Amino acid sequence: MQRACWKSLLLGLFVLLALPQPTVVVAQDDDEPTATAPKAAPEPTLDDSPLLKQPETQDEDFDAVLLMVKLARPKLAKLYLAKVMTPKPTDALLLRLHDRHGPAVFQQLANIQELRPLSAQLLDLVTDVFRRRGIDQQRIVALIADLNGSATQREAALVALRNTGPVAIPQLLLQFENISDARQHAVLLLTLTRMGRQIVPALLGALESPNDEIRAVSIEALGWLRAREAVPYMWYPAFGLQQTTGVQSAARTALARIFAKSDGKIGTVSSFGVSSQLKKIALTHYRNDYRWKVEEDGTVPVWTWLPPVGTVGVRRLSPEAASLYVGMRFAQQTLELKPDDSETQALYLGYALAADRHRVGWDKPLPTGPGTTHDLALTLGDEVVSQTLAQSLKNGRADVAIASLQVLSQTATRHQITERRPGRAPIISALNYPDLRVQFAAAATVLQVDPNEPFRSSGRIVSILTQALTDEGSPGALIVHTNAEKSRGLGGYLGQMGFDPHIALTGQGGFRVASQRSDISLILLEINTIRWGLSQTIGNLRADARTAGIPIVIFGPNGKQADVAGLLDQFSRLTYIVTPATSEAMTEQVGRFLATFKAPKLSAQQRSARRQTAAYWLAHIASGRRNRVFNIAKAENALLSALNDPDLADNALVALSVVSTKEVQKQFAILAMNEGADARYRENAALQLAFHILRFGATLDERDVLALRASWAAAKDPALSTAMASVLGSLKPDAKRVGQRLGKFPAPPISAPAVASPPADPQPSP
Repeated sequence: MQRACWKSLLLGLFVLLALPQPTVVVAQDDDEPTATAPKAAPEPTLDDSPLLKQPETQDEDFDAVLLMVKLARPKLAKLYLAKVMTPKPTDALLLRLHDRHGPAVFQQLANIQELRPLSAQLLDLVTDVFRRRGIDQQRIVALIADLNGSATQREAALVALRNTGPVAIPQLLLQFENISDARQHAVLLLTLTRMGRQIVPALLGALESPNDEIRAVSIEALGWLRAREAVPYMWYPAFGLQQTTGVQSAARTALARIFAKSDGKIGTVSSFGVSSQLKKIALTHYRNDYRWKVEEDGTVPVWTWLPPVGTVGVRRLSPEAASLYVGMRFAQQTLELKPDDSETQALYLGYALAADRHRVGWDKPLPTGPGTTHDLALTLGDEVVSQTLAQSLKNGRADVAIASLQVLSQTATRHQITERRPGRAPIISALNYPDLRVQFAAAATVLQVDPNEPFRSSGRIVSILTQALTDEGSPGALIVHTNAEKSRGLGGYLGQMGFDPHIALTGQGGFRVASQRSDISLILLEINTIRWGLSQTIGNLRADARTAGIPIVIFGPNGKQADVAGLLDQFSRLTYIVTPATSEAMTEQVGRFLATFKAPKLSAQQRSARRQTAAYWLAHIASGRRNRVFNIAKAENALLSALNDPDLADNALVALSVVSTKEVQKQFAILAMNEGADARYRENAALQLAFHILRFGATLDERDVLALRASWAAAKDPALSTAMASVLGSLKPDAKRVGQRLGKFPAPPISAPAVASPPADPQPSP
């Protein structure tokens, strides 16, 4: 009745507009006053409305608002909008308006300045009520039930479900679980297609369903929607070896519909071609190169299948986590199509290791034990794990590289260290990866393998351990710019991000700094780099193993990105930013770039643990007589500093024992005589001093020797006294000194041992 009344009202308006208009032109409420008008036209009232019959309900008032907007009568529209807002609209009214008109209408009204602030208030009310009640499952179930009602009910339900959007998909999909009626199936499929492309992400999540009926109908709906973005997700259903006939047929038909080809042509696609496409997509996500549409809170809504509830749901993930989830799905599908392909095997293992790391976080050890990816990798052999490591280094996956190295530390052989063919020794390549955490894991793996002769990059081991021993948590960043003053400004911004900035004026100079320092983990190149030019500088950085993996940021004026588009396509871990004018701009642009592939910084506790491990390995090299392979002398200064750290001192003493310098022997003596130090620590220093003197000869001066003698005489701890005595003996005293010491030593008393009484004479036997 109400709708019929409203239709008659609109008909009356149409008749009114069709009548001949008077020739006298009267200014409308929005017309500018003419020069001859004595005063502005009065504000219109509802009596000026062109409607023959005024609205009687708030629903009709809202229809009048929309009509007045179409007629370009915003002042009248605002009057009707005021009636909609008075009294305050109920939740039921707001939901009803939302269902009839959709959410976009309210946003459009809010953008009309003449309707504000009422239109903005209405938008807030509608948004709030839909957030609270629009996704109510009972309401959605009721709308779905209306699909089986009369034609009017069905049409109203279709409109309401379309305006409800993707949140209605979970309940709609549940209807397909036990469906047997062909008519009901057709109605539900029509509903999905009428809801439009907004539901494509939810339908993609439904492709993970174990229910073949749900998967098939979702694929069918995607085909009718001509959703080209769904094509990568339908290759596997169309050609997967484990897919049912119904799912395969639906997928091939949908692909044909999207590509406007016949089913037969789609059927000629080879599984090899499909697997190649799937692997390409998986690698894109593996590199974190997929461009997600990130929302204001920094997350990405990803629709997935939720087994506990038996339907789809949306999860809000970081872009990295979203790529991990989606990419692993494609890698798994590729593996099913090509289970014997070694690259695919390595890629899937890499995703599995990354998933374990993501689950436990960077602050905890990688999970080991039954059922973990780590233990599975141990059973696969070192060839697959080595290939996983190589892929991770190539694609900037520090998390996978570290996990792979942890596995290889238990399975690798010396051959994998001494291999000289390019690309065949990823463990050695990892020693130059631009992340100290990866470098350190590679160095530890090499030391676990225990090579007995020098090899390519063997000199990097001690350098990495030394850097870890002195790491204060500030990675290095290189800025290449012809203007040193501007470079210092940019360096200040990087310093606030936790980097230790270094400056070079030319591309050639920048390459020299980056290749000689092992702590550079970020390079900033000004777009007008000179000597070498930009492309030559980047080419050389990427060609050298020491700098090949360092992230590079090109910076310059706004609008110049097109000039470097070719470089961005050619090289990975490369981006362009507008020259930052503030530290916030630097953090926002560079931080977002680095977040896609850099491991998070170590905590103070983690750095402390790594320093202790570095000291342990240096001591291991010294005690294992591997100094011929790894020259510990390069770590002398770092080890001398470590003597002041109680957590590092013992291992530092052992490591320094094979360094033949006078300074080392001097420090050993100072520590042995330090009366304020712990007796056990002094004892250890004295023992290492004695060993050092015996091995390399005494370099102490006479004053040091006299002090050692006095310290020995004053030692009260027996073990310390014994250790100090060994030092004096190592100094090889002359005959006179030996005689003096023997003469001062009192002869120990000699006492006869107690003798038991002899037994009584035995009685003669009878």
